[in-house]
Amino acid sequence: MLILGQAAMSASQDLARPIYYSVPGMDKAVVHPDVVYRRDGQAEMKMDICLPPDVAGNVRLPAVIFIHGGPLGSNPNPPPKDWGVYTSYGRLMAASGLVGVTFNHRYLSMAAKDMDTSFSDVEAAIAHVRENAGRYHIDPERLALWAFSGGGPHLSLGLRGDKPYIRCLVSFYAILDVRDQDPGQGLPKDAMKRYSPISYLENPPSALPSVLIGRAGLDSPSINRSVELFVNRMMTLNADINLVSHPLGRHGFDILDDDQQTRDTIAAAVTFLKSRLDRKAPFEARAARTGQDLQVLLAGGKIGEARALARESSTDKDLQRVIDNLVSESRLNSLAYSLMRSNKQAALETLQWAVDIAPISAGAHDSLAAGYEAVGRPDLALAEARRAIELLDKSPDLSESRKKTIRDSAEAKIRRLQKE
Repeated sequence: MLILGQAAMSASQDLARPIYYSVPGMDKAVVHPDVVYRRDGQAEMKMDICLPPDVAGNVRLPAVIFIHGGPLGSNPNPPPKDWGVYTSYGRLMAASGLVGVTFNHRYLSMAAKDMDTSFSDVEAAIAHVRENAGRYHIDPERLALWAFSGGGPHLSLGLRGDKPYIRCLVSFYAILDVRDQDPGQGLPKDAMKRYSPISYLENPPSALPSVLIGRAGLDSPSINRSVELFVNRMMTLNADINLVSHPLGRHGFDILDDDQQTRDTIAAAVTFLKSRLDRKAPFEARAARTGQDLQVLLAGGKIGEARALARESSTDKDLQRVIDNLVSESRLNSLAYSLMRSNKQAALETLQWAVDIAPISAGAHDSLAAGYEAVGRPDLALAEARRAIELLDKSPDLSESRKKTIRDSAEAKIRRLQKE
């Protein structure tokens, strides 16, 4: 599998070329250059930190950490943080009211030892930003990672569940799955899984960051296949996944394709970052996943399991809010009638649940009567129909037309059942 980690180097050869998008104020960014974030023997790893001008002393801004692609071999010249693509992205963040952090990491090859070094550098960069957050007006609890090309595997760091301060991830034409990488290139199978962002969605942590993917339609099939798999899995988890596709965009479209779709894609990423990083708390991934799990159980007719999940969630206000949105008399009745054709017992259990949550609803009892009739329990059906009529006089909120509909339905059942 080819990882195109050198878009700026191999495709354009113009390392000074900035991105094809700009906003007012980029030229006014305050840049702290060549900040040493790590010393390893003789090696000094450096970053640039870009801030908006005139930031008040007590203001703390979210920061976006840009992860360059690779592998790049040893000592690329100039180093990636000095490429036009990254210097312009850093200034774009500053002009957008955020802090942009660009840095170099040692991404020599896809061999396991080199991947370990690269990942270690990226983690050190994140740690340095957090440890020195006050000096640079950064809120250490609101960070984003934005990876490009072969830097995609490093987004795994935000998906492991141990860095809740990484609120969101952005992936531009990045590889998100290296599990099928040829082990002959030096990456063992266990490392392939460890470095693949999609691996962390198999048994995801309780909290997942929000994700935006900028897809290049003319990218390599392997990269776009990894994007497809990642997006599908995030959708299955009901996670906060946002896909912005540039159908005619090339790998590195932000510096190669001077068109409106490129600008729209970058603008969408900036809007996404500002929105997600402005929130006081991370995205409620656990609540969203609970909602997804409940819907799957309901649609599959697994009503007992659905009720158990609802009970387990009742002590958590965030989860209970999701349950309340999905479990109501009207929704359960609608589900029951759709289940009636294929699973009468599941339909009956659903109608019983509706009565349990709305015990004085005439409509719920009338529907339950239909459920009992469908499973061959005329005695219980008759009792529920009569109960529905009794409750009509105690339902002042029902319109007269709705009362007539329920009465007519219940009386029809009573006549039919009494004949039997």
